[in-house]
Amino acid sequence: MYYTESHHNVDRAQLQGWHYKTDIGQNTPITAFVFIIANLDFIIANSDFIIANLDFIIANFIFVIANQHLP
Repeated sequence: MYYTESHHNVDRAQLQGWHYKTDIGQNTPITAFVFIIANLDFIIANSDFIIANLDFIIANFIFVIANQHLP
């Protein structure tokens, strides 16, 4: 996170929380909603992997059951 050399800007940045420096140069506060929205995207993507993993888990149970009946 970038802070300017001015003492006033540092105090204001600390009051407003986390900041990121834009291309224009002003400090823009990052709200929690930005992180929540980004996390939702990862949660949705992870759910796809979880569903895929469930398929493998079910397949493993089938192999376990089949192996129990081997001579």
